Amino acid sequence: MRLTKTASGKTTIKMSRQEWSDMGKKAGWISKRAMDSDDPIVENIITEEMKKFFYERTKAHIESVKGYCRKIENYDPERFRGLSARGESHDQSKYCDLELDPYIWLTWKFKCKDDNRDFSGPPDMDDKICEAIKHHKGQNRHHPEYFNGDTNKMSTIDIGEMVADWCAVSEEKGTSLEEWARKNVNVKWVFTKEQESIIYELIKEVF
Repeated sequence: MRLTKTASGKTTIKMSRQEWSDMGKKAGWISKRAMDSDDPIVENIITEEMKKFFYERTKAHIESVKGYCRKIENYDPERFRGLSARGESHDQSKYCDLELDPYIWLTWKFKCKDDNRDFSGPPDMDDKICEAIKHHKGQNRHHPEYFNGDTNKMSTIDIGEMVADWCAVSEEKGTSLEEWARKNVNVKWVFTKEQESIIYELIKEVF
């Protein structure tokens, strides 16, 4: 590590990657493995960049879901009356204490995967993410898991918000929603014939 002068006369600190890694390990914000270039960087704190990405991505997702909720209600106001209002509270539990930090890590993990970047959080974060996901699905009726395996109890409004959520994610990822549905509807979750019919109808008419 050495002090250098910039062209403007300011003093700056320059250090090698090894020195940076050693400092990070002592401070606790980078693991011992991070100095090995063949291993993914392991960060132990949530950075401002991670927070910013989470809030921007989550806001964009919620706005997209709200848009699809409006489209579905406009498509059939009688069956889906109230869906637009439901969309206003979509995914709000992600901002509660139990879910917030784990979902910041999870969102960043997906971003790194999309960017083909290796990344790993603190050792206990996977357990916290699982706990947060379980809590989230247990608080939000657009997730079939809310009903503890009895999707029979999902109302038409629940199905509408669920499909709106799927539409928003599919649009974000640029993937085929119908293809995804074929791999998950009555595979990952079991729906009634009527519910299945509504799902594919909405995918065809709204997405």
